[in-house]
Amino acid sequence: MAPQLNIIIVGGGIAGLSTAIALRRSGHTVTVLERHSCPQALGGPIDLTPNATRVLIDYGLREVMEEAHVAVEGEIHFRR
Repeated sequence: MAPQLNIIIVGGGIAGLSTAIALRRSGHTVTVLERHSCPQALGGPIDLTPNATRVLIDYGLREVMEEAHVAVEGEIHFRR
């Protein structure tokens, strides 16, 4: 069994949070650093391909995604 690591991720965007979830599922201790105190829209919409959407569903985020999505041609487009 691999040793447990203490990992710091800088940035709480899609990539940072997805990485944090994967590492926590592997048994590591993860700290996510984000400069903004609360989630907010900082730019345009986030477009995710079906493969990326399936990963987020596997991470247990189906309900959150269903509350915030608009389905367009088989892809899920998140918006605030």
